[in-house]
Formats: sequence, C-alpha cells, structure tokens
Amino acid sequence: MPGQLADYLKTVQQQLFVGRGDEKALFREAITAEEMPFHVLYVWGPGGVGKTALTLMFREISRACGVPFFRLDARDLEPTAGAFIDALEQTLGQGRTRRSLSDVAVQTKRLVLVIDTYEMLEPLDRWICEDFLPTVPDNVFLVLSGRNQRSAEWRAHLGLQALVRPLPLRNLGPEESRQFLSRRQVPEAQHAAILAFAQGHPLALSLVADVYDQQPDLQFDPDQTPDIVGTLLNRFLVTTLTPQQRVAVELSALVRHTTQPLLATVLTDTDSHTLFEWLRGRSFMEADAHGIYPHDLVREVLAADLRWRDPGQYQHLSRQARRYYTDQLIEGADRPYEQILADYLFLSRDNPVIRPFFLQLREQWQGQRPLSHDHRHAEDVPVLREALARYEGDASAALFEAWVERLPEGLHVVRDAGGRPVGCLFTVTLTPDMPAGQTVPQDPALAAARAYLEAHAPLRTGERALLFRFWFSEADYQDVSPVQSLIFIQTVRYYLETEGLAFTFLPCADPDFWQLVLNYADLHRLPEADFSVGGSTHGMFGHDWRVCPPARWLDLLAERGSAFQARSVAPERRSDLLVLSESDFAEAVKEALQSFTRLDRLQDNPLMRSRVVLDQIEEGADEADRARTLRQLLLQVAEPLKASPREAKFYRALQATYFDPAPTQERAAEALDLPFSTYRRHLRSGIEAVIQALWQREIRG
Repeated sequence: MPGQLADYLKTVQQQLFVGRGDEKALFREAITAEEMPFHVLYVWGPGGVGKTALTLMFREISRACGVPFFRLDARDLEPTAGAFIDALEQTLGQGRTRRSLSDVAVQTKRLVLVIDTYEMLEPLDRWICEDFLPTVPDNVFLVLSGRNQRSAEWRAHLGLQALVRPLPLRNLGPEESRQFLSRRQVPEAQHAAILAFAQGHPLALSLVADVYDQQPDLQFDPDQTPDIVGTLLNRFLVTTLTPQQRVAVELSALVRHTTQPLLATVLTDTDSHTLFEWLRGRSFMEADAHGIYPHDLVREVLAADLRWRDPGQYQHLSRQARRYYTDQLIEGADRPYEQILADYLFLSRDNPVIRPFFLQLREQWQGQRPLSHDHRHAEDVPVLREALARYEGDASAALFEAWVERLPEGLHVVRDAGGRPVGCLFTVTLTPDMPAGQTVPQDPALAAARAYLEAHAPLRTGERALLFRFWFSEADYQDVSPVQSLIFIQTVRYYLETEGLAFTFLPCADPDFWQLVLNYADLHRLPEADFSVGGSTHGMFGHDWRVCPPARWLDLLAERGSAFQARSVAPERRSDLLVLSESDFAEAVKEALQSFTRLDRLQDNPLMRSRVVLDQIEEGADEADRARTLRQLLLQVAEPLKASPREAKFYRALQATYFDPAPTQERAAEALDLPFSTYRRHLRSGIEAVIQALWQREIRG
C-alpha cells in the first residue's frame, strides 16, 4: 500500500534537521517527567534561526514518547481572545469538531500544545499571561515560539517564574553546520569556506545549499561583507537564476506581496504559474493570505543590492509595479481598495522622507489588532466628540458635532476589531452653489478654505473642493499611527474617485511635523488658509487637481521615488496652466472652431493653456504641437455626433463650416441643401455639443 506524501516530507525533515541536541533533550525530559519541572517553554530567536523547524522536531519527540501533540500557528490568526480560543478548539478537534483544552487534557496523562509565530499574538500577550495560562490544565506542556523575548508582564509576574523556562535559540555550532551541509550534499571541500562565511546562521546555510543544488561544482569564494544573508543572496541571484527568475526575486523585494497576476503583468512572456510556484518554494520566502514575500532581512538586502547594482532595473520594476496598482485603482479590482492603495504606497517606503514614517508604522502594525472602515453610527458621535475635545478643546468639538448634524454622510469612522470607533475623517464638499443648510458658517476652517478658493483657485460649474475638516485617532490624535495611515489612505481614495475634483484642503495641528511627507505627496502649505479655533491654530495644506490631476499625481509619486529631496521640493504645477470660467471656456471653443484650419491662430487660443489640452501633450511640446492637439480634440469630441441619427445633421454643419469649410456660411447652407435659418440652428447645436464635451473633459479629466 503506497504511503502518504506527508510521511515522505516528515522523513526528509528529520534527515535534514541537525543540532539542537540540548533543546530536544530539555523538551523530552520535561514531557516525560513524572512531575514536569516547568510548564511553559518560551522559545525565541530572530527570523531564519530555525524556530519552526525545532517545534516540528518537538512533534516527533512527542509522538515517539506517546504524548499527544497539537500545534497552533498564529501567523494568520486574528489577535483577539475569541479568535484565539476558536482556533485552539478547532486545532484540538483536528478540524472535525471543536474541543476545549480541558476536555482533551482530561483524557491523557500529558499533552503538548505548541503556539508558533507567537509574536503575531503580541496584542494578546497580557491576556494569555494573566487570563489564559491560569486556565490551562496542569498536565499540559505549553511551548510558545516567536521572535521576541518575553514581555515585561511575563518577567514581572512572580507566579510565572517557576512555570516558565526561556529558551533563546542561537546559530548552529561548527559541527552542526558541517552536518547540515553534508546532508544537503554540499561538497565537503567547500565546507570550511562556507562555515567561515555563514557563522552557523541556519537561513544562510540553507541559502548556500540552495546554490549548490543547482551548481554542485561551484567554488565557494566568500565575500568580506559582514552581511551574511546579503552576500549569499547576491551569489544566489548572480549564479543560478534564469532571467525570469531573477526578475521575480527582485520584484518580490520591492512589492508588499507578490502574486501570480503581478508576475504575469511584469513578465508578460513567461509561465507565471510555474514562476510563482518556483518563487514560493525558495527558502527565504514566506506566505500569507495576500501573497508571498521575503523574510524582512532578505527583503532589505535584496532591495539595497538592486538599487546599488542596477538602479535602472530598480526604477523599471518599481514603475511596472506602480502601473499595475494604478490600473487596479483606476479600473477596479476584485480585492479591497485599501489593500491596493497600501500596495501602491509601499513602493515608496525607501524614500528618505517616507522611510521614518514607514518604519514607525511597521512596528506599530505588528502589535495592532485589525482595523476597519465604516460609516457612522449614532453612538459613534459622542465617543469621537469627547476624544476631539481632549485634543482641540470644546469649541472645536462643538463644531465637529454641528458638522456631523448637518452632513452626517461626511463622517468616515475607523473601528477596531470589536467595532469600537477609534478614529475618524470628516469631509466637507465645497461647490460654487453649496446650500447654506449644508454648512456650518461659523467654522473658521470653512471661511479660510472658501477665501483661498476665491482668491487663488475659483471653482467652476461642475467642480468641487474637499475640506478634510477633522481627522484624528482617538489614542494618538494626528500622530503617525495605524489609524492615521488608514485615514490617509481614505483621503487618497477621495482623490481618485471624486468626480469633478478641483482642490483638496488638509488642516494639520502640527504642520511642521507633517510638512515633508505631505510635500512629497504634492500637498503644500497654504499659510493664508490657516485658521484658529479656541486658541488652537491649524496649518492648512492643499493640492489643485486641475494643475496636477490624479493620473499625473500617481506618476509624480512614481517619479519622485527614492530620488525625492525634501529640501528642494516645490509644488507640482504647470506654470502656464489657465483655469478658465465656463463662459470663457465656451468662447475659447468657438474661437478654436473658427480657427480650425489656421494653426498659427490656434496657437493664440486660451485653450492651449487649459487642462483639456495640457493633459494630452508630452512635456516640452512646442506651440505647434499643442495647436495640432487642440485641432485633434475638436475632431474627437465632434465625431460621436455622426453616429447619432438625431445629431448627425449637427456634425454635417460643423464639417461644412469648420472642418472642411465652404467659402461662406451661405455656401455651406447651400451645400447641405438647407434653409439658412435651419443650417444656423444645426450649427449652434453642433457648437454647443462640442463645448459641453470639452468642458466635461476639462473639469473631470
């Protein structure tokens, strides 16, 4: 009878596992003692040191000793007490039913429970220490395995001192390293050089063995860099990869998660499924629900190496990934919008301005329970009002309450895993004809935004501006935090999805703190729009989306990349952009039609400096190129009239008058076999259709 693949994998794992004799002996003695010397084994060590491999060996020891063994991996577990108990009971029921720990433990003399990747449960650490552990039956031997040392709560808990044995996991010794290399069939002649180079780091040894799997005759010549994993990866990438595999590995270091569709987009002429499976099988890759990614250390080394070794390729892959995420943002995708934005923004993490914020956020997210977006509930408002009053005072809190009463749909709430409001964003939409009943006229922020628009960026019919009037985290106000990052992601969603968006305002209580990162995002200080409420002054930032539309804005972020220099930043703007009123725009279209056959006259038309033309031209285009672009636009927007039975006559009037003109309008009417008054009516309708089509492009992009 054939065996199972699991049996083969287990045999291979046991054959390749080396060392850890003291750790295995400690475990075996503990679980077989008549009275356990301790009840919790706390295994900790850095990534790649072999913690998971050791816990799998604990499983084999347990089975050999006749002790039931259960393993719970916390990697994809929501860090809440309910989710933890639910996953534990399913694990104890072996997927067939749910069983409590006490129900299982009562049926055996001894039981081993391993919780792997324990660092993912850091938000639950206090609860596990103070609430869960006291309920564990005394015949259960608990193994906690993670990257971090015990928390202060564990070390300070006097009752746990006799129950817990810390077990820091170190690199392998020289003899253990040689044994591993031998079992991986690395030539013995190369062992000395490899050992001197790897210093017993299990992941480094595994990477070397991967190289020799593909090139067994390689002469190992270690570099002098102290970055073991980095140098090994450099050798691995240089000597053993196909061009497609090389790109896949490099790409994985730059993006948050690598997926098969992403690989298919970047590497169009390859089998993306086979390549993805190959990449997933690399010893330095990990996986979660969103895709695969390198170990943190490996990612850092790969990205740094690529920037140094081939900066052109680094920029190319970054652009390809950004284009992939941009298409998803604009065209839609079958995954949450916030995930796509997070993937897009992750590409800027190495920028010197963004990196400090990114590192702080990465550390905070590691201990953060899941957060979600939601619309307001009635019970949210008092909680958020109280939080805002703590930071900004009662006057600001009263304005918040007044705005929510007038525009309840403007409140966007961030919630924790329990549904409690932990932050919010309140957005006010400004239009030229904004109803008085939808405003809070006594708000200084509203007055400041309106005054700025009137003086510098007047809104036209169909356009709107957004004032992100209130944004804060209940716990951290406007400091860098997971809640703040979700709020900023939501503002980006407004940038990309708001129809007719002309301008956005973002007030900050500490504008100096946020200036560099907001400048990077092309939001710039507007000191004359600053305002005060209750003695608290807020600095205003803004962006004119007519000057730099959303698609261009995304390109701008890509261009800035790691080359962005904070000290030399200036607003992205087209110095010759002309923002026309609707009536002036209509007159300019009429003039352009009249000058259609005269490029020299078109060059003087105001539309040459309008967004509708500037969005269509390459940077550096001369006046003649712009005029040709304008002429082509007139033809494009008139073309759909031909296909309409009702409107085809309007197109014929335009054709005979402007596009292929008769000497006079009277002759045009004769050519169309129309009374002159009918011809004039058709022409006016055609002109109006062209004006409206171009106007919609002007204000919506």
